[in-house]
Amino acid sequence: MNRRNFCKSAVLAAAVAGINSSVWSAQTECGMKFALCNEMFVGWSLEKQFRFMGECGYQGAELAPYALTADLGHGNPETFDLSSLGGTQTYAKINKLATAAGIQVAGLHCLLTRTKGYHLNSPDPDVRKKTVAYFCELARFCRMAGGSYMVLGSPNQRKLLPGVSMVEAYDLAAKTLDQIMPTLEKLDVTLAFEALAPNENEFIQTGRDALFLIEKMGKPSHLAIHLDCKAMFASEKEPIPTVLRDAALRPYMKTFHANDANLQGPGFGKLDFAPIMAALKEIKFRGWVGVEPLDFTPGPERLGSESLKNLKKYL
Repeated sequence: MNRRNFCKSAVLAAAVAGINSSVWSAQTECGMKFALCNEMFVGWSLEKQFRFMGECGYQGAELAPYALTADLGHGNPETFDLSSLGGTQTYAKINKLATAAGIQVAGLHCLLTRTKGYHLNSPDPDVRKKTVAYFCELARFCRMAGGSYMVLGSPNQRKLLPGVSMVEAYDLAAKTLDQIMPTLEKLDVTLAFEALAPNENEFIQTGRDALFLIEKMGKPSHLAIHLDCKAMFASEKEPIPTVLRDAALRPYMKTFHANDANLQGPGFGKLDFAPIMAALKEIKFRGWVGVEPLDFTPGPERLGSESLKNLKKYL
């Protein structure tokens, strides 16, 4: 039996037996792990979300903090602060709910989405100080919930502010991140800087931009590059598979978002995921692939289940 058939057989057997841990092991052997982002589950309890993810075959959940409430339902507030979740008891409870569903919290994303008063590149030292404290609390949340990484997208909290040049923005970001690094190292949580499309943000639009910041900071072990399909489609000069094969980026690629340029899931638009998955396999990517739909029109059930099936076809 060849490796591809072995992986398919192992996943099928585990699904029939209802053993999510076996699915996890089989898919990891095939090269990568899959998580589903949670923003689209409007009206669902977190327990129901986790159970659905496990039933679909995901090994993990990638959580957007703003989409959580203290009673672990789905939140969609105009403004959000992590303190609203109630602290460490809630973080630990999330971990237990994920474990009970046979998955784990892989990590966090949308870290500063819908927050107020935080900014990575602000020239105001008080704003940066508050931002550092918030990131450190996010890291504690991530670790206690069972996660190992945080994706820093949040375009509004890293955009260039009036009077701040691009050179200054890199300097200010490096100062902010430098103060966060000891907490990341202590908790063993990786902060992955997400390259975003030009229509979202002018600060760090490509993988090479993210690499510049990492090198500027001396290549700390807990800072990584996060690549996202819809953003790469809009901002990278080279095709997505070519960027994934970039030898300079490869050592820092720890996480990846699979979505389509139409903002729905893999297979719901025109992006061809066969060469994208082939490139991830070729570079022996062993990190988390997060399915991140941003247009929820097809509904969470279809987006969640069919996106993973569409990716698994190319394992």
